[in-house]
Amino acid sequence: PIPPLGNCSYTKRAAPIDIDWKGTKLQVQALASNGVNISSKHVTYVSAGGTETPNSFFDKIGNGHISFYKLNAESFVMSSGLNFTILKPCGLGTGEPGKNKLVVGHDGQGFNLLITHTIQRSDVARVLVESLRNPAEAAGLRFDVCSQAWGAATTDIIKDVFKPAMYPWDKRLQNH
Repeated sequence: PIPPLGNCSYTKRAAPIDIDWKGTKLQVQALASNGVNISSKHVTYVSAGGTETPNSFFDKIGNGHISFYKLNAESFVMSSGLNFTILKPCGLGTGEPGKNKLVVGHDGQGFNLLITHTIQRSDVARVLVESLRNPAEAAGLRFDVCSQAWGAATTDIIKDVFKPAMYPWDKRLQNH
């Protein structure tokens, strides 16, 4: 048992190994092998924040190793030869989109989870949609994303999310 959650378990074929690992592999393989030019395809993947921490609290839930399988799925997507954008959101909320400032980071750095620990599911969807609308700006990015209650609400996903998610050596930053 994991206090305060009690006993957690997964139903048959619904554990993280099935959904996050095997399911992601099957979907990416299907996309990559459907006969259309591979360079025109773009995978968007919602992982989870905290995959850089082995044997985390989340891995212990139901002994499902969710972070481990999400990290392996990220690796598979990145090595698939397809363009990709990987979001690693903090805790998910159910509020309205576009009300908060979105903040990004890498490897658990870039914002303080004690202060900033949720992002609305609808804001995650906004970022995913913009990654598909703007693949040149979003391709090859893998980043943590969260929101904060202070500061102007994010309206320009490219400027306020994708650009800060790029590493300083990203050539797209030198072209602007």
